Amino acid sequence: MAAKSSVENSRLPPSNDNWMAKLPQKLQNIPLNQLSIPGSHDSFSFGLDRSSEIGPDTAQTIRDLVKVFGAMAKDVIYRWSMTQSLTFTQQLNAGIRYFDLRISTRQTSSDIFFLHCLFAHKVEPCLQDINTFLEQHPKEIAILDFNHMYGFNESTHQQMLTMIQGVFGSKLCPVQDMENLTLSQLWKDHLQVIAIYHQDDLPRECNNIWPKTSVRSPWPNTTDVDQMIKFQEQVFAESHTCKDIFLVHQGVLTPDATYIMSRFTGSLRTDLVAKAVPAFIKWLQMKKADSKNLNICVIDYVEKEGFIGQVIEFNK
Repeated sequence: MAAKSSVENSRLPPSNDNWMAKLPQKLQNIPLNQLSIPGSHDSFSFGLDRSSEIGPDTAQTIRDLVKVFGAMAKDVIYRWSMTQSLTFTQQLNAGIRYFDLRISTRQTSSDIFFLHCLFAHKVEPCLQDINTFLEQHPKEIAILDFNHMYGFNESTHQQMLTMIQGVFGSKLCPVQDMENLTLSQLWKDHLQVIAIYHQDDLPRECNNIWPKTSVRSPWPNTTDVDQMIKFQEQVFAESHTCKDIFLVHQGVLTPDATYIMSRFTGSLRTDLVAKAVPAFIKWLQMKKADSKNLNICVIDYVEKEGFIGQVIEFNK
């Protein structure tokens, strides 16, 4: 069953479900890391469960808050941890092609779950949703970046890798030189998924799982818009060093425990996203002439400010 969205009855962003298929031939023959690709930050957080136990990625200060205030504190965590309101399928239909994925084991289950301070949906059904979209859109490519794992050991890493391979099968793209990773070549070989997995030592037999060195995704880690933009400039200035890997620009502001407690009734969306997204898009527009260096761009709440369509347009 497809995961539900928190905006099922709201207006969805315009459809860009086949934007890669519609790119001009010239762009079909350049490496993927030279295309401008819209992505989502904490892509799975539309499914956060405010009634779940606190996740292992949560700061001790926040844990102490839950001990004192209980369910009220969980509601605060939920409002500041949720970064997306569209499901995977809705994000894909809107044009998102890069997904930032954080996963965790759970003491109450043998399954693996998505996580951002609170637990979200089980991973496997969501990957199935992505696979279904790709089957219906054979020229679209998804980049899945599994970059935080909590509570994992050798056995659970194997469980997760087996799951990825089982869901996507022959769609998984083998590791190769970036210069060969073009849309035209992927279409020819019927490949649609680039799965990046941040385990230190991937098993040798996993030649269709890309190592963590395949992507660079610097994190601004600030609540200040000016500092975020300054950080983007630094990353952009160093983009020439990323010719053989994917480069992610994160247009996000991140609260710490002190910031959240000083804005107890607020939320990530109404406070920080409202400032971060317009500033990031303005910065992207300034870089439009050099869009070949932008590659992957991610924000929270990807439906805001026409973000997806603008990033796609940079390719034209």
